[in-house]
Amino acid sequence: MKLIRNTTPSKPIAIAALVVLALGIGMLPTNYFLNSIFESEFNQGIADQITVPDPDDEEAYDIWKAAHHDEDAPSSYTRYFLWNLTNPDDVLQGEKPNYQEIGPYTFEVFTYKFNVKFSDDEEEVSYNEYSRKDFLPGKSGVGLTLEDNIVNINPAYLGVLEEMGNESNLVKVMFPEILKQVKSNWEIEFENELENNADIQGLIHPPWFLGIAWNWTLPSTERFFFNYWANDSGSALNTTGTSESPGYWDAGLAPLILSIVVGTMTFEMRASGDIDGRYGYVGTPLWDLNLSTGAGVIPSGLLPDTYVHDPSNPGIPSNITISQCELLWDPNTPNSLVNGTPEIWYDAIGGDVTSRNTLKTDFSLSDAQLNMSLDWVNVSLHGWIKNMAHWQINNWSSGLITTRSVEEWLFTANDTLVYQQDPARAAVNIFDNIHNESEAIQIGTDRYTIKTGRGDINEVYDIVEFNGQDEITLWAELIDVKGTDGTQFAPGISQDDDLEVFSSDFMRTLEFDFQKTTSNYDIELYHYKFDSDTFKPDPDYYMYIDGCANIYPMQGIPAYLSKPHFFDGDPKLRNSVSGMNPDDGEHDTYIDVEPKTGITMKGRVRIQVNFMTSQTDLWYPNITEAMMPILWFEDRSEITEELAEEFKDLVYGALDLQQNLNILTLGAAAVFGVPGAIITTSQAIKRKKLKTR
Repeated sequence: MKLIRNTTPSKPIAIAALVVLALGIGMLPTNYFLNSIFESEFNQGIADQITVPDPDDEEAYDIWKAAHHDEDAPSSYTRYFLWNLTNPDDVLQGEKPNYQEIGPYTFEVFTYKFNVKFSDDEEEVSYNEYSRKDFLPGKSGVGLTLEDNIVNINPAYLGVLEEMGNESNLVKVMFPEILKQVKSNWEIEFENELENNADIQGLIHPPWFLGIAWNWTLPSTERFFFNYWANDSGSALNTTGTSESPGYWDAGLAPLILSIVVGTMTFEMRASGDIDGRYGYVGTPLWDLNLSTGAGVIPSGLLPDTYVHDPSNPGIPSNITISQCELLWDPNTPNSLVNGTPEIWYDAIGGDVTSRNTLKTDFSLSDAQLNMSLDWVNVSLHGWIKNMAHWQINNWSSGLITTRSVEEWLFTANDTLVYQQDPARAAVNIFDNIHNESEAIQIGTDRYTIKTGRGDINEVYDIVEFNGQDEITLWAELIDVKGTDGTQFAPGISQDDDLEVFSSDFMRTLEFDFQKTTSNYDIELYHYKFDSDTFKPDPDYYMYIDGCANIYPMQGIPAYLSKPHFFDGDPKLRNSVSGMNPDDGEHDTYIDVEPKTGITMKGRVRIQVNFMTSQTDLWYPNITEAMMPILWFEDRSEITEELAEEFKDLVYGALDLQQNLNILTLGAAAVFGVPGAIITTSQAIKRKKLKTR
């Protein structure tokens, strides 16, 4: 029998086909709906992980406050490379500086937040932050220690010059302190000379006899100093040449003074009996002695309120009394020579009538006495004081070029010259290494206010205030405080997005531009670098040197930040000094960000600190004027392999689940939809043919 094809439509089959087709079509919105639910849950999961933790979540909150302390947390390191100036003497004479890079000195960094306060709505949180740095010899250069000595330009001296204006003004400020030291050292040398003299006499008389005679028969050493000073014309101190400065009291000034004073003392003593006879009177009444500090008769010329006059001194007598000397040299008397506020003396030298009258009143000086005192101050300032100041600064290792250990350069330097001007600012280290909260409070650390992400996850970690201010006022125009700290950005960034980082070193927001897609531990990352304009000249930020960011407004000294080895800067910068070898792979800054979460998973921040030198008016008139590098550092942080695997399990695992759900729902839609569509179409064709017949 011949088979005849059934062309009659079946109503039950048509209904079943429609149901199957409906199920298939219904799977399509189900897939969309499931994707929406998944996206919502996925985004919420990310938000929960990157939002600043609530204090009630103690474990997460403690980790946030003390970053890099959990053993599984990514480690953070800072590597320092210091520049050692190998030809300092040549540089002072105008030769090209030659630098040797020494490093790395590697430290593990532990960061702590304290004084944490949330806003009432918990959308913002404020905190202070400090870092402890532990030296890692095993990760540093071979044989390097923190005791290594490094020679370079002294930033502290540059700061003092900026504040003083020039070295001549610095000498004026140092004048009282130098006078105090001259007096103190003169008295020490004088007493040493007396001791030597007593030792000679001790060959004849017992030493204890000599001690009693000395203590009870001689005027105070201070009075001998006043006797010399008040009658000196200034020529005895007015030597020239910096190299002679140390000899002023070590081998020059004291013996010179002593030769006059001791000679006079011997003459006066011999007038009433020779020096041996004087010592021979020990133990007998002292009223017949010409010299005494406690008993007997004080000789004419050393009585209080009588003129101080040394007949053997070729200088011109000033007729200034002992009482006047005591006031003029008293550090606690306002306006004295050694009080620390010498401006009134300089004003009086300039002819200011009010200053002259004040000095005359304060110290009961006649016009002649005042004029002689002012002449002595003026001659001293333009003569021996300049040399003495230079010698003292170098003796403190506080000159324009200095030698310090690595640890001092980085964390512990205290400059004696700065201390003399302001003890509170004596710490001149470039970085801080803070070990606890109390130390952080004492030193003072920056305070940040950031968005927690609870109000808007796209604002998470955005810095909105720095030290209580939402604007920076240092530059030509006001700029807003904005950007994150560089460790976290808004989730879901794209390659078209520029990232903003607020830097307290630059005191402005820095932009990072997308460069390429990269990976780390098989995690896809977006690679960003500094925007090309970061170090370009920009008058808004007082930047006029290509490759250098001006930070003078923050530091108060001619300081500049650049890329290491002046990479990407004006070729003149690296050609003005020897030793620069810029390299893209070693000296550029970058961050690698995971786009879905906005988390920075790898970063290298590389910055060089530089200072501009200029010729000075007194001591360094020939120094090379150049941008002098001090050091450069690399902050480096990277996700660990363990955390990378955990991240992939959570994030990529969730994404894999979403993909599988998509395949499942689309597959189900195909399973139901395609047969249903075929059968429904077939039934429709049959009905059409039937109607035709």
